[in-house]
Amino acid sequence: IAGFDMNGRILEADDNLLGIFGYTSDEVVGQYHHILLGDQTGNEKIWEDLRQDIASSGDFCSRSKSGDEVWINASFTKVKDKESNFDKVLMLAQNITQRKQTEREFERLSLVADNTDNSVIITDKLGHIEYVNKGFCRLTGYEKEEIVGKKPGSFLQGPGTDPETVKRLSRLIKKGDPIYEEILNYDKSGRSYWISLAINPVYNDHGDIERFISVQANITETKTKALDYHYKLEAIGRANVMVELSPDGIVLDVNATFLKMFGYKKEEIMGKNHQIFTFPEFHKSKAYKQFWDSLRKGEFISDEFRRRHKNGNEIWLRGVYSPIFDVKNQLIKIVKFAVDVTQEKKLQLETEEQDALLKNQLDTINKTLASVEYDIEGNIKDANQIFLGVTGYQKEGLMGKPYTVLLSKSELEKPQTQIMWQNLRQGQFFTGEFKQVDKSGKDLWLLGTYNPIFDREGNPIKIVMFAQFITQEKEKQLELKGITNALKQSLPVMELNGDGTFKNANELFLKKFGYKRLELRNSKFDLFLNGTAKKVNVKAIFKRLEEDQFVEQNLRLTSKMGESGHFKTTFYPIKNLENKISKIVVILISEN
Repeated sequence: IAGFDMNGRILEADDNLLGIFGYTSDEVVGQYHHILLGDQTGNEKIWEDLRQDIASSGDFCSRSKSGDEVWINASFTKVKDKESNFDKVLMLAQNITQRKQTEREFERLSLVADNTDNSVIITDKLGHIEYVNKGFCRLTGYEKEEIVGKKPGSFLQGPGTDPETVKRLSRLIKKGDPIYEEILNYDKSGRSYWISLAINPVYNDHGDIERFISVQANITETKTKALDYHYKLEAIGRANVMVELSPDGIVLDVNATFLKMFGYKKEEIMGKNHQIFTFPEFHKSKAYKQFWDSLRKGEFISDEFRRRHKNGNEIWLRGVYSPIFDVKNQLIKIVKFAVDVTQEKKLQLETEEQDALLKNQLDTINKTLASVEYDIEGNIKDANQIFLGVTGYQKEGLMGKPYTVLLSKSELEKPQTQIMWQNLRQGQFFTGEFKQVDKSGKDLWLLGTYNPIFDREGNPIKIVMFAQFITQEKEKQLELKGITNALKQSLPVMELNGDGTFKNANELFLKKFGYKRLELRNSKFDLFLNGTAKKVNVKAIFKRLEEDQFVEQNLRLTSKMGESGHFKTTFYPIKNLENKISKIVVILISEN
């Protein structure tokens, strides 16, 4: 109870009211009504109505002395004094704070139930539906009137619902245990959807279950993605090595592909350190420590890794070590996915060795042979120092020029030159002697090869020439050829096979001795000795030829007509690469 004057100033308050607000009488007497009724809009109207003899009542929200929310239900009545004048207002109030808070809580719960996308179901203790919210209707397509009194499973479960999950739910409901589960349900149209399900029992004051409250969240999209990720992970696992490691490198899990590749059984490596898969020189190295320091910092490491099989053999893997974090961004484990590239790595290492060997060989060739590189059209792309040094060109003066700048006019006019380059462009190689000119136009001779280089599809993409300059040798050959021709023009010359039988002769020899070439085929040198054969040891001459460079002998030789003459005879042996006589050149100088 409290008393106010007609302006709303507090005149008195009883202990019950003071106890509600936590004030003393001195703290409220003389204060305006706001201290008890709050500052709600419309409070001033109470006093206006009272002045017009209109009683007022209502619920008022204010704050206690400590700041807590206080609700009271109050009625206001004018009271007469001794002279029967209305000079005071009497307020009778009840503390309704708890009721208001309960109402507000119910209001909030109702608001949540009506507006949440989650489905809410309340059933009796036997599982028959008493209440569903709007979220349930939106999720399932059913209206409340269609399903009240039914059990949820009777119309929500379908052919794809896991029977084991249903049995597990039934068993837990009977025990009265709280349930957290995922299950596949079906809506009114027959479409399936996944829900995350929470069921909690509600007990009465005697501890008996009165009903169940179930809250369901649609997780179809999440579940679909999770299943998609699961199957993708399974597919990756079938084709890839997978190992899970703690931040300290302890094996937490491995897949079957890993076990098969490394030759272990799962129980042999669970709880073991990652070091068992590496070679001692590596896991004792600074690089291995840096490797784990980087992973613990959350860095991904993608590379090729050399690892150790159970039997000690080398394995090469290509993959990634991926740090995994929890919701607090704390490192919890490291997952590695990788594929076996052992054979590929061996081939790579062999290729690198072959490339190194080839490079060394090419370096050696470049130090001993002249080389020129052309594009497929015959334009010069490169030339080494040996070629440049002999021809007198600077590299920049040759780059991009056609092959024709290295040929004389007479060589360019030869049809063989054009045919050779046409065939080179088609992938045919040539070997032999080639005539070129240097920067000043002087003739040069080369002995070597023109080699087409092919791409992976077998198409020629460039041409490389490797050769030795043989200009001096060629000049000596030409000189020797000239001398030989001169001898053949002035002296009788005959060629014998290694066994001493006739091979060939010049016209002077044939004319002087009266023979034709066909007549002399397979004839022995003894034919020309005639009566002097017994005096000349031909075998001794041939034996000396095997030891000496040449043999000179004065011989009397007889022609086909029986005419004989004395000749200074010189035998020159021609030997092959095996140092055996392939032919013998016989030069005759008449002494008559």
